[in-house]
Amino acid sequence: FLRAPCSLLSPLSRHHPTARAPPHSLVGCLPRPSPPPSTSRLHSLLLPPSLQSLTCARYSTKADMSTTPTQMELESSSAPPTEAPNGKRPIDAVEGEKAEAPSATKRAKLDAPDSAGDATMTEATKATPTENPDPALPTADPSVASDATPTITPTPAPAPFFVKKKFSLVLKNFPKRMHTKKFLKVLDDLKVKYTKAKSIHSKPWAQVDFATQEDKDAAREILATIPSENNTPVRVEEPRDASHRAKDFVARPVPDSIQEVITPWYLIDYDEQIARKQTSMEAILVKMNRIIRKGIKYNLLSPWVKELKNSDPICELEPFLKSPTTEGYRNKIEFTMGYDIDQKPCLGFLLGSFKEGLVSVGYEDGIRNIPTLAKNIRNLVQDYVVKSPLLPYVKAQHTGFWRILQVRTNEAGQSLVNVQVNPDAATPEQIETVKSDLVNLLITNNTNPACNITGLHMQLYNGLSNAAPWDCEVVNIAGDSHMEETLLDLKFRISPTSFFQVNTTGAEVLYDLVRKWASHPFAEKEGEEPKANKKVAVLDICCGTGTIGLTMASRVGGVVGVDIVGDAVEDAKYNATLNNITNAHFITGRAEATIQDVIAKAEEFNPDEIIGIVDPPRAGLHGKVLKAIRNAPQINYLVYVSCNQNSLVSDTQSLCRPVSNKMRGNPFKPLKARGVDLFPHTAHAELVVLFEREPADPPTTTTNPQRAAAAVGVAAAAAVVAGLVVANGKETEEKAESKETVAPVVEEKKSEE
Repeated sequence: FLRAPCSLLSPLSRHHPTARAPPHSLVGCLPRPSPPPSTSRLHSLLLPPSLQSLTCARYSTKADMSTTPTQMELESSSAPPTEAPNGKRPIDAVEGEKAEAPSATKRAKLDAPDSAGDATMTEATKATPTENPDPALPTADPSVASDATPTITPTPAPAPFFVKKKFSLVLKNFPKRMHTKKFLKVLDDLKVKYTKAKSIHSKPWAQVDFATQEDKDAAREILATIPSENNTPVRVEEPRDASHRAKDFVARPVPDSIQEVITPWYLIDYDEQIARKQTSMEAILVKMNRIIRKGIKYNLLSPWVKELKNSDPICELEPFLKSPTTEGYRNKIEFTMGYDIDQKPCLGFLLGSFKEGLVSVGYEDGIRNIPTLAKNIRNLVQDYVVKSPLLPYVKAQHTGFWRILQVRTNEAGQSLVNVQVNPDAATPEQIETVKSDLVNLLITNNTNPACNITGLHMQLYNGLSNAAPWDCEVVNIAGDSHMEETLLDLKFRISPTSFFQVNTTGAEVLYDLVRKWASHPFAEKEGEEPKANKKVAVLDICCGTGTIGLTMASRVGGVVGVDIVGDAVEDAKYNATLNNITNAHFITGRAEATIQDVIAKAEEFNPDEIIGIVDPPRAGLHGKVLKAIRNAPQINYLVYVSCNQNSLVSDTQSLCRPVSNKMRGNPFKPLKARGVDLFPHTAHAELVVLFEREPADPPTTTTNPQRAAAAVGVAAAAAVVAGLVVANGKETEEKAESKETVAPVVEEKKSEE
C-alpha cells in the first residue's frame, strides 16, 4: 500500500492531518480511468452510480479532475438517498451528517496554488454553479438546501502524508563511532537549522532533514566541514530517490467468468493437469535440494547431499496419483455474501483479492468443483437475502449484516449449513427473526429432496475479515449439531468448524498412501495391499480430529496424537470410540512441549520403530515443532503431508540441516516423494515426502597424508609420554620397597644401643 504512487491513493490514513474517509472510499485505491468516471466498468465495480462522480471528483488527483464542479454536484444529486426499512444506511446512500469543516489554516493550504496547474484548478473551483455543461442534465438550484444530501464543493485532494516532500542531505564518509547524540551536539555547535538528524553506529553515513530548501542549501557547505576518522571531509550528497522502488498499482481486470477464479484450469484436459502438477513437484524437489546447501559450509553437508548436483531433485518422485472424483468434489463450500458488478446482493465468490481492487462477488451454476446439493441450498438463501431488509457485508466500510454461507456435504447426500452474520448491523430482535425465517426456509418448509439439510447453525462475528477465529462460537438453531462422513471404512464426526479434507475420495487415496509408507517404509509395492506391522508406533503430530492416525490404527501397533485445540482432540477421541479403536490415544497440548510425553506413551506399545506424521496448515510447521522433532532421536521416520509446497521447502531446510546448537538431533534424509491430486481444475495438489533419520556419525577418518602423519606423530608422542610415566612409576615403587627393607635394620641397631 505504501509503495503505490500518490495519484492512486486516497487519504485513508488516520495519520493524515486532513484525511477523512468518504463514503465508499475504497475507490481511492484504484486508478481512475479516462472520464467520465460513471462509464468505467472497473469504477462501477466498487461504487453505486449515485456516488461514483462525487467520490472521484473529491478524492482524485488534480490532473484527473476533468469535470466541472456543477456537473459533479448534479451527478451526485441525480439519485436521491434511500432509507432501508430497518433504519440502516443502504450501500448507495449518502451520509446525512455534514462533514466537519476544515480550519482556516488547512483551508488556506488546500486552496493556495503552488503551480500553474494549481492556479487553473483553483479558478475552476471558484466557478459559480450556474452553467450546465450537459443539456441532458437538470439544472441545480444552489439556493435550495437539503439536509439529506448536503452540497459538497469539490476541492483538490491533499497529498498523502507519506509523499510529503522532504528536504534531506546524506553525509557519507561519516565517522563510524559518532553516535546520534554526539552528532546532534555537533550540529548545534555549527548552528545548523535542522528538523531531524540520525547516524547509525558503525556505519559510515548519516542523514539530516530540514524544514525548507533554504535551510538545506545553507547547511550544505557547513556539513562538509565535519571531519571524518581519517581527517578527510565528509561528502554531502542528495538522498537516493526511492521512486525506483515504487510499483504502479495496476488493478486486475474483471474476469469474464467466475470459473477463472475458482477453477482456473477448468478448460484443460485432466491428464494435462496431472502432467503439469508432476512437473511442478519436480521443481519443488530441486528447490529443496538447493535450500539445504544455502548458508552451510560444504564440509558440513551430509554425504548424500554432496553426491547430488545443484540441479538434481532431492529424492525420487513417484508417479502422480489422480483424484477419483473430478466434478463436484468439494464437501465444504463458503459462499461470500456481497454485491456483484451491478451492485445487486449476491451469494458467490470474490472476483479477486482486496489488494487487487476487486471486491465484487460473482456466481455461476456451472462451477465444476461444487456439488449440486450446495448449489441448491445457495439458491434458496440467495432469494431470501435479496428480499431481506438487512444488507450484505461491505469490508471496505465494515458495515452490513450478511457475511458467509457455509455448506458442508457428505457422501450420503446430507448437508450441514452455517450462516455467518455481523451482530453489530442488526438488533437482537432482527437476529431472532432471521433465525426463525431460516429455520422455516431450510428445515421446516423445505420439501425439496435435492436440499437435504440435517443441521442449521449461525455464527455471530463482528471482525473485519470474514475468516473468524477458531474459537468463535457457532450456535445450533435447528437440526443436528454434527454430521458423519465415511472415510476408508471409518466414520468421522464433522462439526461446522472442524477440519476435514475437502475432497473425500481424494483423501482416501492420500491417507492410503500415508499408511503404506508409515507401516512399511521400504516394502511397499505398487498395487500390493500392505500388511499390518505391529512393530511400528505412529505419532500423529498436530492430529486435529485424528483422521490420519485412526485410518492407520489397524495397520500399526499403536497411535498417539497431539493437538493444541481441545475441541479437535475431543472429536478425535469420539471418532476412536465410534469406530471401536482401542490402540489410539490423543493428548491436548503444544507439540513442542508434550513431545516427550507423546513418545513415552508410544513406547508403551513396545515398537521397534517410531514414525511421526505431520499434516500442517499452509503456513507449515512452527519452528519450535521442527526443533522438537529434530531433538527427539526416538523418531526414526517422518511422513510429511504438504498442502503448500513453499512451506515444505523451508521446513526441509530445518529437518535436513547439519547438527547445530539449535538442532541437536541427527538430521533427516528424504527418501521418496509422491503427489496426490485433491484439487482438480486448479494448480494446487498435495505432496507426500518420506524422511529417514540419519544414523549417528561414525568416527571421522582423514585421507590427507600430512594430517595422517601429524596424527601418527601425536600418537607416538603420547606413547612416549605414557612410557615415561610408567617408568617413573616403577622407579618410585622400587625406591619405596628399598626404604621398607632398610627401616627394620635401623630400628634393631637403635634398640641394641
